[in-house]
Amino acid sequence: MEIDIFSIDKKIKDVWNKNQKNIVHLENEIRRLRQLIIETEISPHVKRDLQEKLHCLEQEKEKTNSILENQHFYTMDVSELLETYHQAAPQKISFMSKQKPDKNMSSITSSYLDILKKYDIDYKELEDLTKNQKKSKKVCSLCNSQEFITNFDQNLEICENCGKQEEKSHKSTSFKDITRINLSNKYNYERRIHFKDCINQYQGKQNATIADKVYQDLEEQFEQHGLLTASPIKKTRFESITKEHVLLFLKETNHSKHYEDVVLIYHKMTGKPIDDISHLEPQLMEDFDKISNLYDKRFKFTGKIDRKSFINTQYVLFQLLRKYKYPCKKEDFNMLKTLDRKSFHDDIVRELFETLNFNFTPIF
Repeated sequence: MEIDIFSIDKKIKDVWNKNQKNIVHLENEIRRLRQLIIETEISPHVKRDLQEKLHCLEQEKEKTNSILENQHFYTMDVSELLETYHQAAPQKISFMSKQKPDKNMSSITSSYLDILKKYDIDYKELEDLTKNQKKSKKVCSLCNSQEFITNFDQNLEICENCGKQEEKSHKSTSFKDITRINLSNKYNYERRIHFKDCINQYQGKQNATIADKVYQDLEEQFEQHGLLTASPIKKTRFESITKEHVLLFLKETNHSKHYEDVVLIYHKMTGKPIDDISHLEPQLMEDFDKISNLYDKRFKFTGKIDRKSFINTQYVLFQLLRKYKYPCKKEDFNMLKTLDRKSFHDDIVRELFETLNFNFTPIF
């Protein structure tokens, strides 16, 4: 069975090209964060968050650069080999001819796999294929030929003799798994930042700009609905206002883009204290990383569910706070509206939590 090294080479270069584009994005984001930290007046905890994000970006850039450095050496090593392979490979399979493939093809493929090992490109499954080739030959069901080309790009085995194509029955990781690892790191990084933002928003610590009109429109609605007390003292005047009121009237006044700022707006308008979960943040972040990684293994890359985005982070934060027996109400979280979404999240997160031995609280 011959392996199509052109399809493997194409996948490797495609991923490197994506990494090259990602470097530009990383450099721009790093530059933006550095300027934000230096030039903007921000609170200490927001500055720490930005510095943490900056550190993560710099680490990702360093790893990506390390991968790209290998590209030039890899290209130099394989260029002559690929040219030899191109000359030795049949340009088109003849369905009438009994022509046998060039015996040098196996030798070229073996040399190519050795180069992949040199650059730590994990192709163990391909190595297993070459070993299995010696033990038991696959036989074409049409012509009984034992000579096949394996096309990893299309996940096909093609008979050299008659051209019959079959989808490969064994698990093929090819370069897709390397891409998957890179994507997983990207997803985890973005989710982690989003979850950290979610923790800050729950405590009203985010660095948000809220126009005076938002507060004015809300106060007007509170007044119209008889929710305010006739007192010049803010704490007394807004004593009946709840976070639910703020959330409701943000929608009514067309300020729904500030849903994530509910706690901060509530605190500034009423003067009431808000939750401080800073003592739980390290455990929450650690637990979230476990959940995110397990989600990818169980759902994201298996096709088990038809969903592109990650599960609702507000919902995850609620469940993790309940895990630590922190007194919180689901009404304090802007998460799930429909019964279907609640049921879906309960099912997914219950499975993740049970696997991780976390306590789980159904939300309905």
